[in-house]
Amino acid sequence: MARSNLSLRIFSAIFIMLPIIFLTWYNYIFAMISICMFCIILCFELLDLEKKYNKLIYSIISGIALLLIFQFISIPNIKSNYYYIYSVLLVIFFVLNNTMKTKYKFSHSTKNVFSVLFSNNIASYILLIIRSNTDIFLYVILISSVSDSSAFAFGKIFGKHKLAKNISPGKTIEGAIGGFVSSVIIGSTVSLLMTQISTLTIVFYNFIFAFIAQFGDLVFSKIKRNRNIKDYGSILPGHGGLVDRVDSSLFLFVISYFILIEWLKL
Repeated sequence: MARSNLSLRIFSAIFIMLPIIFLTWYNYIFAMISICMFCIILCFELLDLEKKYNKLIYSIISGIALLLIFQFISIPNIKSNYYYIYSVLLVIFFVLNNTMKTKYKFSHSTKNVFSVLFSNNIASYILLIIRSNTDIFLYVILISSVSDSSAFAFGKIFGKHKLAKNISPGKTIEGAIGGFVSSVIIGSTVSLLMTQISTLTIVFYNFIFAFIAQFGDLVFSKIKRNRNIKDYGSILPGHGGLVDRVDSSLFLFVISYFILIEWLKL
């Protein structure tokens, strides 16, 4: 059964995800279209609404807003301290509101507003990365994919101790360690081949990226647990919805943009 699930993940990555990732990296026009669709699907799956018609309307609004931001608002205005502060606060409120039970809870409507804004914001950072350095886009995808697949494989083969049984019963400590180490090794190796940054700096930042990838996975597993759902959707065979496949990369896009583009100027 574990081998079958892993095969389905590999199949979906090769025949569904990889062509889209390649074309997004290769052509900016296609990137705008595909990331806009990504924003719409991401928003649709994160919205906590019963009526699919309402979810679709709000999701399309989020996607249109993304296009308007990048077509009619100058990039320097987007890349400002005010926008960065807004982005960080939005991510914090989104996480708190969707994972905490009482103290940080907002109204149901406010929670859905955060989902719309969060989806738009994550998609914005993906486009900012693609505009700045398309190789970093592929790098983030690589790290998150290695972390996710390695954690799954190591967990099925060696997993004996539960990592967070109240959040995601299938995750194990052994799987988490395997995913973390694998993503650090592969991410650091790729970084050393592509940049002239010191080895110590590269390894340090890859430790951060590996941690953020696993943190994102746990956060969205916690959201599923709170909503009593198994998957966010069914768009990808063998792996549920889009969020189920990319949850480990969502926060990583934001963090990698600040570290690699704003700080290291890659």
